[in-house]
Amino acid sequence: MEKKNNIDLSGRNLAHVDYVSGRIQTMKAHADNVSFLSEKLCSLPELKDLLKLIGILHDAGKLGQENQEDFENILKQGDKVHRHGLDHSTAGGRMCQELIKEWPVSEFVSTVIYFHHGVGDCINLENGQSLQQYRNEKEIEYNWIKKKFFRIYNKEMVEDCCRKAEQSYRKLYGKVKVFCKESKALGRECGNGNFFMGMYFRVALSLLIDGDWTDTACFFQNIPLLKRISKEETQEIWQACISNFEQYMKKEVQNNPQNGNVLNAFRQEISDLCRNAAETDRNLYRLTVPTGAGKTLSSLRFALYHAVKTEKQHIIYIAPFNSILEQNAEEIRKAIGNASAILEHHCNVICEEGEEEKYRNLTETWDSPVIVTTAVQILNTLFSCQKSCIRRMHTLCNSIIIFDEVQ
Repeated sequence: MEKKNNIDLSGRNLAHVDYVSGRIQTMKAHADNVSFLSEKLCSLPELKDLLKLIGILHDAGKLGQENQEDFENILKQGDKVHRHGLDHSTAGGRMCQELIKEWPVSEFVSTVIYFHHGVGDCINLENGQSLQQYRNEKEIEYNWIKKKFFRIYNKEMVEDCCRKAEQSYRKLYGKVKVFCKESKALGRECGNGNFFMGMYFRVALSLLIDGDWTDTACFFQNIPLLKRISKEETQEIWQACISNFEQYMKKEVQNNPQNGNVLNAFRQEISDLCRNAAETDRNLYRLTVPTGAGKTLSSLRFALYHAVKTEKQHIIYIAPFNSILEQNAEEIRKAIGNASAILEHHCNVICEEGEEEKYRNLTETWDSPVIVTTAVQILNTLFSCQKSCIRRMHTLCNSIIIFDEVQ
């Protein structure tokens, strides 16, 4: 049943409010910003049209009477009267299902929207009810919300976004099927593609969460939308790091003659092989050398040159244990000569006074050229249900990822 409404359609359509300053953010402003940010941060062209639609629809439920009354009450009485737990994701997902007739596409988009404030199970194991069924049967002010939504957005424009989202999903699914088929022909069994579609889903959710949280934070801090490090800026950083790295390695050889000419010669040969490999176009590389052969710096040399060639945004170095990580992080800092370009993310990091919030934000976004982290954190990024872990998932997409001691 639909709830009865007495609210005027000419209302302010609020998405965020700040009691202290009295400032407001409208639904359209927030949805447009999230849609823009999610697209801009996405390095996968096949997801961009899907993200545009997801961004527009993700908070449509805030147009409901309960949510709007909550915002107005906060403006009058302060944050203490805020009603927690109000649903504002169901309406957008249901609108998506109504607008998109292709079930896999509508399920993909609606589930991203449903999960942007908390990941759940797609099937309730107690009663067997699916997530889609539960959301479709949930009592919300759906017709009212839809009417208000299409007062804000032109329906033909939204329908066009839906058509483009359908086309993007078909291309995406087609790429996955081709990959699985080709892998099977090469003797590598990669299943039916469901795992890979799940990873694409997680990337889309990551981008929505990042865009949503970024815009919300900027509103409450009353600052313009934050800019991430651009491709051009990153390329300049890589070039500077390469210059520092080569100078550092020359000094290391000169300052450590006790290592012996033979050992230095072997290390140099390994390093040069890695440097040459950076000019090739493979997606997977393996470096197998004995302890003491300088694999950390050799793999870093490869990564820096390959990042320039392939215009990557990040180099992510992963070690299995904190003891190895802390030692190698220090070596990487010295080698590239730019400590500000490195984020060291593990449980033993101690922040200077006043730097805790900045560090926490960086661990959620991984918005640093070089990320040095543990296997635990990379597994959290890939599989944890915590939103702060999911948020940084999309950073993996345009990165060089080095697994040290992968065995």
